[in-house]
Amino acid sequence: MPAHHAFWPKRLPHQLTAPQTSLWMNLQISALRFPSKEALVFMGQTWTYAQFMHQAESIASALRKMGVQKGDRVVLDMQNCPQLVITHFAILRLDAVVVPVNPMNRMEELKHYILDPDTKVAVTTTCPPLGKTGCVTCMLCLFWKVDKSMHGPKLCKPLSNWDL
Repeated sequence: MPAHHAFWPKRLPHQLTAPQTSLWMNLQISALRFPSKEALVFMGQTWTYAQFMHQAESIASALRKMGVQKGDRVVLDMQNCPQLVITHFAILRLDAVVVPVNPMNRMEELKHYILDPDTKVAVTTTCPPLGKTGCVTCMLCLFWKVDKSMHGPKLCKPLSNWDL
């Protein structure tokens, strides 16, 4: 028995079994069972499970049109807000990899994540630090497709916004 088990609370198991369902599947089941129940509440605004799933499907569709496929990396650079959660689930819907980035990172740190060779798309609530100016509020999502042409990686202009 490992030494730390001597201090382990008696009511807690020593190991956990991972669930056999994905987060996306759990959302689907909740949306079917409880479509009108609140899934997210943020600053007085609510999203039901049905609304949550519908918006996640819309974002997943937009990401798919941008070429995101299973295993692709999608940078998620957003503040804590409902759009972060919904976009996270949209990425999972495509079996893509969520690359969460701290929105407080400095310009060079963000540049590293966004221009990583494996990054397919960056989803932000602010303009990435590559010559773009200004920023937007959390209610607007920008999808940046990373262009990896022979001239080196660069960001294309935003291809879509939150109102898909």
